[in-house]
Amino acid sequence: MVKVIKGKLVLGRGGALVLLVILGGINRIASKDQYITNRSPITGPSLDSVVSMMKQGDLVLRRGRDIASFMISRTNNKDQNYSHCGLVQVENGYPFVYHFIGGDQAQGLHRDSAQVFLSPKHNNAGAIMRYELSEGELQKQKELIIELRKNPRPYDNEFTLGNERLYCAEFIYKVMNTVKADSNFIRTRLNNGYAYVPLDALYAGKTSLIWQMTFK
Repeated sequence: MVKVIKGKLVLGRGGALVLLVILGGINRIASKDQYITNRSPITGPSLDSVVSMMKQGDLVLRRGRDIASFMISRTNNKDQNYSHCGLVQVENGYPFVYHFIGGDQAQGLHRDSAQVFLSPKHNNAGAIMRYELSEGELQKQKELIIELRKNPRPYDNEFTLGNERLYCAEFIYKVMNTVKADSNFIRTRLNNGYAYVPLDALYAGKTSLIWQMTFK
């Protein structure tokens, strides 16, 4: 059961399953490939300027306009502005966002242009956060993402830790803890005995805010 108590979601028995179904329904993109590239950006003056702010290794956040995104944002520790996340990799001078999404098809790692990922057509909020990373850590992050491209993992339809499948926040949690060689750099949260990775655990106290916006 998923209950709302004092404005927060509490996962009871079976609540994790309900939440993972919600997560799995976000951002469905039809494709036969496990690894997807979206090269059809929706541009605008504000997003064009945002692209120039992005650097290798940045954390990018957004919140969709649908009810599922609203519910997911309520599972965060404190900051309930965001429901999805990805990591920036700069390729040939352009920032692409790598992220894990679910759905009936095309589950797993996606590679979207910055404009597509933050498009106000489907989102009502966005942000860029920056980790403090050495050159060696940036290289390690890049290598981990390249490895995921070569050996794709499916989306975590069970929304659990400890298996080979990944959901969006878990992807960044595992990459960044490996990059930092610190299993506690990003910590999980227990909700009624159920461990998961809230989005704000990825950046609260760990990053610098580069940009944020609420779209009309």
